Amino acid sequence: MAIPDTPPRPGPIALTRPVPSPAEFSDLPHGSWVVFESSMVSVGVVRCPSDHPHFEDPGPVGQHTVYFPHGTVLVEREGLPPLLADPGIVTAYNVGDIVRRSSSTNQGDHSEYFAPNRDVLLQILQDHDPQIEDSDGPLFPFTHVPVDRGTFLRQRLLTQELLLGERDPLFVEEACLEILSRIVATGMQLRGSSDPEKPQLAERRRQLAQAARELVGEQLGEPLQLADIADRLGCSEFHLARVFRQVMGTSIHAYRNQLRLQNALDRVTDSREGLTQIAFDLGYSSHSHFTTAFRKLFGTTPSELRKGCTPRQLRRLRNRALCQP
Repeated sequence: MAIPDTPPRPGPIALTRPVPSPAEFSDLPHGSWVVFESSMVSVGVVRCPSDHPHFEDPGPVGQHTVYFPHGTVLVEREGLPPLLADPGIVTAYNVGDIVRRSSSTNQGDHSEYFAPNRDVLLQILQDHDPQIEDSDGPLFPFTHVPVDRGTFLRQRLLTQELLLGERDPLFVEEACLEILSRIVATGMQLRGSSDPEKPQLAERRRQLAQAARELVGEQLGEPLQLADIADRLGCSEFHLARVFRQVMGTSIHAYRNQLRLQNALDRVTDSREGLTQIAFDLGYSSHSHFTTAFRKLFGTTPSELRKGCTPRQLRRLRNRALCQP
């Protein structure tokens, strides 16, 4: 997660070269690209290795921003518990947030972001909660939300289309508004449905779910059993499964499947790795098993997507994503 200024412009880790294609991103050491910018919203892509001078301390947030992580980064904000940012969640930042980040995997930060202007964000928030007032303070009332497969697919495909040359502002702005609205709706729903409980109990549950997410993410290709995770975290299988669903709104198995296929989509479109190797790395028993799971979620096979990663193909996938809940 990198921090754009207001409006986003080349910063300490930004490059001024042309926006690279999707396949080129896997070969780049670091950079920050604004791939779309209008008076309403900016869309950017970030790569920053963990050994870069600005990785740990990217500075205060300059604009209300939501980030879509591709990897796993531990994010710390003043006055808030540490948050494990991974592809299963979207993180939200208010202007002035002081952020520090670290990575136990040495992956660094590979993420994408939407930065709506203040008036647009306020309208989206008030559409879901009319009680939210305009002020000089923070607007986002939440720090992160789980990302459902429909929102994930919409966002990834929109960014791919931008990298392949999509520049129709009406299309991009409407797509961004729809994605941002889905994120805010989820955040407000989870915020409103939280059961009143002691802060210490809520924090223990959050820490347990985060530890489980971290363990699953680190061993994405391993055939983990619930007992394996529970033993590592020092709790019972029942307690782990119940708390994870309460905090994340889904099961550990479903969360892992989502992470695997999100990872697969990035590697199929952004790298030149062999598909069989990707399948085995992500824990699929065979190339055919991987292909079946990929087609079920994305409506096409990995080989078809890699051969036909064109604006037309991405539009077809995006239309399918619009049907996802």
